[in-house]
Amino acid sequence: MSWTDTILSNTVGVAFRAATGNVDDQATLRLPIIGTLDLPKIQKLVDGVLIVAAVGSVIYFGVLYHKTLGREFRKLKEGR
Repeated sequence: MSWTDTILSNTVGVAFRAATGNVDDQATLRLPIIGTLDLPKIQKLVDGVLIVAAVGSVIYFGVLYHKTLGREFRKLKEGR
């Protein structure tokens, strides 16, 4: 491919594929140590990162607001 073909495919081609819905299902990501990651692997990796981040943020804010949460739960138990 020439330089102009590369520029056109990465600019006009991206807009055309986005508008028509014609996307390449064979998209992969190559990492030096891990190897090739295809879309299902990338999706699982992203889902795992999101789950770990969600659990981590719950733990972080739980520790951060431990006294406030404990006080509020005691009020709820007392029937306030």
